[in-house]
Amino acid sequence: MSWTAGMSVSDVTPCPVCGQEAEHDLDCLSGETFTDCLSCGYFASTEILTTSAKDFWVETWRFPMDGNGRIRRGQSNENADRN
Repeated sequence: MSWTAGMSVSDVTPCPVCGQEAEHDLDCLSGETFTDCLSCGYFASTEILTTSAKDFWVETWRFPMDGNGRIRRGQSNENADRN
């Protein structure tokens, strides 16, 4: 775990798709987060988007796909395909 200028925290967390270590960053002031798995390509972020009228909480996910074009959403999907 590392601290950057007292404003953000960087750590690793298990990837929800492949279970490998994924990089995780948290902005302590805004609550924005970023998770990026270099093993399978999973990515998730929560960010604040400010427009002239309102603030929005934007969530983004990127899931890897298997060779058949199915989205891999977790380790249980891999086990289900084997049965």
